[in-house]
Amino acid sequence: MLTMQQALKSLFKESGLDQKMRDFAVYDAWRQALGPEFSKRARAIHYRNGLLTVEIESSAQRHELASFTGESYRQQANTILGADRIRRIIYKLKETQ
Repeated sequence: MLTMQQALKSLFKESGLDQKMRDFAVYDAWRQALGPEFSKRARAIHYRNGLLTVEIESSAQRHELASFTGESYRQQANTILGADRIRRIIYKLKETQ
């Protein structure tokens, strides 16, 4: 007979919620590293296997992050996480409709 904790753990694993909850920490660390205002314009939209995809509003912001400040934000987010979970970042321009 399973304990409540074992049953919940099994449910989370089977549903994929356990991975989503771990990934939430990555998104949260990215927001914290950038701060409340800038994280609205450089929004983490996908994370998988150490690769974080960040959606940027302008080409200028994309260039700034990709060429200058992005690495320090990545390191700061990993410090918040307590592990080197974000190994690489892809900056993608937000599609306008």
